[in-house]
Amino acid sequence: MSNQARMPDIASVSTVMVNSYVYNWRWTAAAIAERYSIDMEMSLVGNVFDRGPSNQGGTLPIWCQGRAGDPYYSECWPSTKIYKDDNSCPDDVSCWQDDGNADVVGTAVEATWPTGLTAMASSAVWAYLEDNVGAWPTARDSVDTRLIGEVGAGTGSIKTSVPSFPAIPENTHSLTIPANPHVVQGSGYTNLVQGSGYTNLEEWLHDAATYAEEGIPLWPVVAYYVDGSSGAISSCGTSSSTYDIATRLCGSGTDRMYSTLAGAEAVATTGGDMVYIRAA
Repeated sequence: MSNQARMPDIASVSTVMVNSYVYNWRWTAAAIAERYSIDMEMSLVGNVFDRGPSNQGGTLPIWCQGRAGDPYYSECWPSTKIYKDDNSCPDDVSCWQDDGNADVVGTAVEATWPTGLTAMASSAVWAYLEDNVGAWPTARDSVDTRLIGEVGAGTGSIKTSVPSFPAIPENTHSLTIPANPHVVQGSGYTNLVQGSGYTNLEEWLHDAATYAEEGIPLWPVVAYYVDGSSGAISSCGTSSSTYDIATRLCGSGTDRMYSTLAGAEAVATTGGDMVYIRAA
């Protein structure tokens, strides 16, 4: 958000730009760099382009930049294939500055599209980003909150100075590294969580990441055992760590899987037993 240009500067042979929120570009937003004289295939789907107070450009957000050094010279190559759909702009239905040269195709497959990728509607992009953007969405400070709020309100401009930053409290907790940290799970050690293929240390780091990224306090945790045949659910107990919870609390067995999905203890499974954990 809030950048001079290159949001992005597309210069690859094959490009997919999907569900991006581009705000407050000064000169150019999604510029297709035809100045490099290469054939391109691209799909631009479900993106949102919002002008802000620093915007000075006369071009529409999606366009072909055909001359180096000239931010307004539009010229697409006839061999360039472009698929565009559901891109939202404040000043144009298509967001597309069409010079009549590019091959605007009717499906993403004709241009380029990764197998299995599903785009969300452009109308849902901002709400999703507002909830998830940033390094730590669950613990934003006042600067994070202000910058995101300015974008949502359309008042945020390109910054020319660094404001003061809030005082951040220090948090401490005890750190207990798991036993046999570099052993791959499933290799015979009795303290290993079976089935995941990760080392003890990797599982431990995954738990820490879940705590940081999702705000779910995984220490202490309660383990639940779900019988895959009957669907019966029983509690195995509480632990102050999670990497060995399946074996230490619920017993060992290769037919048991391990999950850190909060609240998933109520879901019965078939074809094998399951161990779930949640915050205590």
